[in-house]
Amino acid sequence: MKRKWLLGALLVLLGCSLFMNFIHFANTHKGNSADAVMETANYFYDGGYEKEAYSYAPSAADNAVYAEESTADEMLIKHASITVVCDKNADVFEEVRNKIKEFQGRIASSDSYRYSGEQNAYSIVARIPADQYDSFLNYLKGTGEVTGFSENATDIYKQYQDNALRIEMYETKLERLYALMEQAKDVNDLIALEDSVSQTIYNIESLRSVQGDYEDEVAYSTINITLQPKVVQTIEERSFGDVLREAVTDSINSLLNVLEFLLRGFIFLFPYLIVAGLGFFLFRKFRKNKQA
Repeated sequence: MKRKWLLGALLVLLGCSLFMNFIHFANTHKGNSADAVMETANYFYDGGYEKEAYSYAPSAADNAVYAEESTADEMLIKHASITVVCDKNADVFEEVRNKIKEFQGRIASSDSYRYSGEQNAYSIVARIPADQYDSFLNYLKGTGEVTGFSENATDIYKQYQDNALRIEMYETKLERLYALMEQAKDVNDLIALEDSVSQTIYNIESLRSVQGDYEDEVAYSTINITLQPKVVQTIEERSFGDVLREAVTDSINSLLNVLEFLLRGFIFLFPYLIVAGLGFFLFRKFRKNKQA
């Protein structure tokens, strides 16, 4: 009786192991197909990408432009994004680059990437003088069909004035430190004053750098430009024979896929079937011997 229960438990364990391995095989096969699809999609979106960047160091004359565009109580940093669909966006891309120079602006960055089929899309980050901001946007809107547009303005007047006051305070502190250094007689006091002077000068230069960035952002507005091609969809006329041929081909391919899956499953399960058959054979033999 104990041997019968032991053999039955062995068969149950074998069946559970067989079932779990079959589920694992099915999930693995499905996962590999999904990975292949994602790999193909990634190749499509990554293909044909190229990029070129431009750097620019603003001069003092450039930064001084902000004063003409700022009123006594506001300093506006303007940003805009515009997407335009053009018939020949490659030609428009070159035209826009030239227009940026005509408007006394500069190109911060410029990209091109694969958009649809063999067509490319282009993007430009342009810095345009604040007094030319509206005129340049009007020009862009006339290059094609505008499919997306947004803009915003941030007033940094308060931050700018706060920094200016802090710079003035640090400069006053620096003058006092220099005066104390002239009067210092103890070496330790002199070293401490020199450290304080160095830190104060660092603070002044850091704030002046921030002020310079503010002035440049106010003087030159930032416009993100995307030029997309006009995609023309063509409908291919097919005869009834073509439709029927395609249906038969799809049906045969589906059948082959099913047969391939079943064959893989059978090969995978074959060792387990042998073990299960051997166990059943031993069980029948044991039962016959017991009855005899």
